[in-house]
Amino acid sequence: MQNKSWLRHSQRIAVRMLEKMDELSMTLNKHQHVRAALCWQTEIAHLARQHNDANVLVMPGRFLTLAEADAIMDEFLATPFEGGRHMRRIEKIPCQG
Repeated sequence: MQNKSWLRHSQRIAVRMLEKMDELSMTLNKHQHVRAALCWQTEIAHLARQHNDANVLVMPGRFLTLAEADAIMDEFLATPFEGGRHMRRIEKIPCQG
């Protein structure tokens, strides 16, 4: 599957499917303003956006069908960030430049 990104609410959202997804998500999260979430179910994608304001979706390409990946991506893109107590926690995350 090809890497795709979408522009939504003046925020860039990236979606990536790879076989070595755990290494990718850990590496991405070392960068400032990147909150990558490894998601293999729609519920995880929903919570990643709702609670963590994730802006990069990483999916395990080896373990998902195209239909499952589409459903996860749709859920990720459709879920807004809840803010509130979650924002206070996110603001505490140290970022490297």
